[in-house]
Amino acid sequence: MTEGFFSHPQFEDEMTAAAVETFLTHADPAQNFDIDEELTKVGQLMTALRNLSEIELDLALNGTNDLLVMQKEAAITEIELARGEVLSPEVCDTIPLNCNVDTFLEILVGNLRNAIIGLQFSKKRILNAKKNRLIVRINGLRADYLANSNAIFELEGELSNIVNSEIKNRVLSMKIFEGLNHEKATPSFLKLNEKLMWVN
Repeated sequence: MTEGFFSHPQFEDEMTAAAVETFLTHADPAQNFDIDEELTKVGQLMTALRNLSEIELDLALNGTNDLLVMQKEAAITEIELARGEVLSPEVCDTIPLNCNVDTFLEILVGNLRNAIIGLQFSKKRILNAKKNRLIVRINGLRADYLANSNAIFELEGELSNIVNSEIKNRVLSMKIFEGLNHEKATPSFLKLNEKLMWVN
Protein backbone atom coordinates (compact mmCIF):
# COMPACT_ATOMS: atom_id res chain seq x y z
CA MET A 1 0.00 0.00 0.00
CA THR A 2 1.46 3.34 -1.06
CA GLU A 3 1.22 6.61 0.83
CA GLY A 4 -1.19 7.94 -1.79
CA PHE A 5 -3.68 5.23 -0.89
CA PHE A 6 -4.38 7.02 2.40
CA SER A 7 -5.83 9.92 0.40
CA HIS A 8 -8.47 7.66 -1.18
CA PRO A 9 -11.82 9.48 -0.69
CA GLN A 10 -13.40 6.52 1.13
CA PHE A 11 -10.35 5.40 3.13
CA GLU A 12 -11.34 7.10 6.39
CA ASP A 13 -14.97 5.96 6.17
CA GLU A 14 -13.94 2.35 5.49
CA MET A 15 -11.57 2.38 8.47
CA THR A 16 -14.19 4.02 10.70
CA ALA A 17 -16.84 1.46 9.79
CA ALA A 18 -14.48 -1.49 10.37
CA ALA A 19 -13.20 -0.11 13.68
CA VAL A 20 -16.60 0.83 15.12
CA GLU A 21 -18.09 -2.52 14.11
CA THR A 22 -15.21 -4.30 15.87
CA PHE A 23 -15.73 -2.28 19.05
CA LEU A 24 -19.49 -2.97 19.04
CA THR A 25 -19.20 -6.71 18.39
CA HIS A 26 -16.76 -7.00 21.32
CA ALA A 27 -18.54 -4.62 23.67
CA ASP A 28 -19.65 -5.70 27.12
CA PRO A 29 -23.46 -6.18 26.86
CA ALA A 30 -24.08 -3.81 29.81
CA GLN A 31 -24.02 -0.51 27.89
CA ASN A 32 -26.03 2.70 28.09
CA PHE A 33 -26.88 2.36 24.38
CA ASP A 34 -28.46 -0.31 22.15
CA ILE A 35 -25.59 -2.27 20.57
CA ASP A 36 -27.82 -3.75 17.83
CA GLU A 37 -29.09 -0.31 16.88
CA GLU A 38 -25.54 1.03 16.64
CA LEU A 39 -24.49 -1.98 14.54
CA THR A 40 -27.39 -1.22 12.19
CA LYS A 41 -26.03 2.31 11.74
CA VAL A 42 -22.59 0.93 10.90
CA GLY A 43 -24.22 -1.46 8.44
CA GLN A 44 -25.93 1.47 6.74
CA LEU A 45 -22.56 3.22 6.32
CA MET A 46 -21.02 0.05 4.88
CA THR A 47 -23.96 -0.38 2.49
CA ALA A 48 -23.64 3.24 1.33
CA LEU A 49 -19.92 2.69 0.69
CA ARG A 50 -20.65 -0.44 -1.36
CA ASN A 51 -23.31 1.42 -3.36
CA LEU A 52 -20.82 4.17 -4.21
CA SER A 53 -18.26 1.58 -5.29
CA GLU A 54 -20.79 -0.05 -7.64
CA ILE A 55 -21.75 3.32 -9.14
CA GLU A 56 -18.08 4.15 -9.73
CA LEU A 57 -17.68 0.78 -11.44
CA ASP A 58 -20.68 1.56 -13.67
CA LEU A 59 -19.08 4.90 -14.56
CA ALA A 60 -15.82 3.14 -15.40
CA LEU A 61 -17.61 0.57 -17.57
CA ASN A 62 -20.08 2.84 -19.33
CA GLY A 63 -18.53 6.30 -19.21
CA THR A 64 -20.02 9.44 -17.72
CA ASN A 65 -23.72 10.11 -18.05
CA ASP A 66 -26.05 12.45 -16.15
CA LEU A 67 -27.94 9.67 -14.35
CA LEU A 68 -24.81 7.99 -12.98
CA VAL A 69 -23.32 11.34 -11.96
CA MET A 70 -26.51 12.14 -10.02
CA GLN A 71 -26.48 8.69 -8.44
CA LYS A 72 -22.87 9.17 -7.39
CA GLU A 73 -23.63 12.53 -5.79
CA ALA A 74 -26.59 10.98 -3.95
CA ALA A 75 -24.41 8.09 -2.76
CA ILE A 76 -21.76 10.49 -1.41
CA THR A 77 -24.48 12.40 0.46
CA GLU A 78 -25.80 9.11 1.85
CA ILE A 79 -22.31 8.26 3.12
CA GLU A 80 -21.96 11.66 4.79
CA LEU A 81 -25.32 11.22 6.55
CA ALA A 82 -24.54 7.64 7.62
CA ARG A 83 -21.10 8.69 8.88
CA GLY A 84 -22.72 11.24 11.16
CA GLU A 85 -24.86 8.53 12.78
CA VAL A 86 -22.14 6.07 13.80
CA LEU A 87 -20.36 6.28 17.14
CA SER A 88 -17.29 8.50 17.23
CA PRO A 89 -13.81 7.02 17.89
CA GLU A 90 -13.79 8.90 21.22
CA VAL A 91 -16.97 7.12 22.35
CA CYS A 92 -15.71 3.74 21.11
CA ASP A 93 -12.53 4.20 23.13
CA THR A 94 -14.62 4.29 26.33
CA ILE A 95 -16.60 1.08 25.62
CA PRO A 96 -15.82 -1.75 28.07
CA LEU A 97 -14.85 -4.90 26.17
CA ASN A 98 -15.98 -8.49 26.62
CA CYS A 99 -12.45 -9.80 25.95
CA ASN A 100 -8.90 -8.91 26.95
CA VAL A 101 -7.19 -5.99 25.24
CA ASP A 102 -4.55 -8.07 23.42
CA THR A 103 -7.20 -10.29 21.81
CA PHE A 104 -9.28 -7.27 20.84
CA LEU A 105 -6.33 -5.45 19.26
CA GLU A 106 -5.44 -8.52 17.22
CA ILE A 107 -9.02 -8.73 15.92
CA LEU A 108 -9.15 -4.97 15.27
CA VAL A 109 -5.94 -5.02 13.22
CA GLY A 110 -7.23 -7.99 11.23
CA ASN A 111 -10.54 -6.26 10.47
CA LEU A 112 -8.81 -3.03 9.44
CA ARG A 113 -6.50 -5.02 7.21
CA ASN A 114 -9.48 -6.76 5.57
CA ALA A 115 -11.15 -3.39 4.99
CA ILE A 116 -8.00 -2.08 3.30
CA ILE A 117 -7.75 -5.17 1.08
CA GLY A 118 -11.40 -4.76 0.10
CA LEU A 119 -10.86 -1.10 -0.79
CA GLN A 120 -7.74 -1.94 -2.79
CA PHE A 121 -9.64 -4.66 -4.69
CA SER A 122 -12.47 -2.24 -5.45
CA LYS A 123 -10.05 0.43 -6.66
CA LYS A 124 -8.23 -2.09 -8.87
CA ARG A 125 -11.50 -3.38 -10.33
CA ILE A 126 -12.60 0.16 -11.24
CA LEU A 127 -9.23 0.99 -12.83
CA ASN A 128 -9.28 -2.23 -14.87
CA ALA A 129 -12.80 -1.43 -16.06
CA LYS A 130 -11.66 2.06 -17.14
CA LYS A 131 -8.68 0.63 -19.02
CA ASN A 132 -10.79 -2.03 -20.77
CA ARG A 133 -13.40 0.56 -21.81
CA LEU A 134 -10.68 2.83 -23.23
CA ILE A 135 -9.06 -0.06 -25.12
CA VAL A 136 -12.39 -1.08 -26.65
CA ARG A 137 -13.12 2.52 -27.72
CA ILE A 138 -9.62 2.97 -29.18
CA ASN A 139 -9.85 -0.28 -31.14
CA GLY A 140 -13.27 0.71 -32.46
CA LEU A 141 -12.01 4.10 -33.63
CA ARG A 142 -9.00 2.56 -35.39
CA ALA A 143 -11.34 1.19 -38.05
CA ASP A 144 -11.15 4.71 -39.56
CA TYR A 145 -7.84 5.96 -38.17
CA LEU A 146 -7.56 9.12 -40.27
CA ALA A 147 -11.01 10.41 -39.35
CA ASN A 148 -10.62 9.51 -35.67
CA SER A 149 -6.92 10.22 -35.10
CA ASN A 150 -7.51 13.10 -32.66
CA ALA A 151 -9.97 11.09 -30.56
CA ILE A 152 -7.61 8.10 -30.59
CA PHE A 153 -4.70 10.28 -29.45
CA GLU A 154 -6.80 11.72 -26.61
CA LEU A 155 -8.00 8.29 -25.42
CA GLU A 156 -4.51 6.81 -25.66
CA GLY A 157 -3.23 9.68 -23.50
CA GLU A 158 -5.93 8.94 -20.91
CA LEU A 159 -5.02 5.25 -20.95
CA SER A 160 -1.30 6.04 -20.62
CA ASN A 161 -1.96 8.23 -17.59
CA ILE A 162 -3.76 5.36 -15.83
CA VAL A 163 -1.02 2.86 -16.67
CA ASN A 164 1.76 5.25 -15.66
CA SER A 165 0.05 5.92 -12.34
CA GLU A 166 -0.20 2.18 -11.69
CA ILE A 167 3.47 1.65 -12.51
CA LYS A 168 4.51 4.53 -10.26
CA ASN A 169 2.46 3.16 -7.34
CA ARG A 170 3.89 -0.32 -7.89
CA VAL A 171 7.46 1.01 -7.88
CA LEU A 172 6.81 3.10 -4.76
CA SER A 173 5.54 0.02 -2.94
CA MET A 174 8.67 -2.03 -3.72
CA LYS A 175 11.15 -2.55 -0.93
CA ILE A 176 14.01 -1.72 -3.28
CA PHE A 177 12.59 1.80 -3.59
CA GLU A 178 13.09 2.39 0.15
CA GLY A 179 16.84 2.25 -0.28
CA LEU A 180 17.21 4.27 -3.47
CA ASN A 181 18.53 7.33 -1.65
CA HIS A 182 21.36 5.20 -0.24
CA GLU A 183 22.33 3.67 -3.58
CA LYS A 184 25.51 4.50 -5.44
CA ALA A 185 25.13 5.57 -9.05
CA THR A 186 25.47 2.04 -10.44
CA PRO A 187 24.11 1.19 -13.91
CA SER A 188 21.12 -0.64 -12.38
CA PHE A 189 20.31 2.34 -10.16
CA LEU A 190 20.53 4.78 -13.07
CA LYS A 191 18.27 2.56 -15.18
CA LEU A 192 15.65 2.36 -12.40
CA ASN A 193 15.89 6.11 -11.80
CA GLU A 194 15.39 6.76 -15.52
CA LYS A 195 12.20 4.68 -15.43
CA LEU A 196 10.93 6.62 -12.43
CA MET A 197 11.61 9.92 -14.21
CA TRP A 198 9.63 8.61 -17.19
CA VAL A 199 6.69 7.65 -14.98
CA ASN A 200 6.65 11.12 -13.40
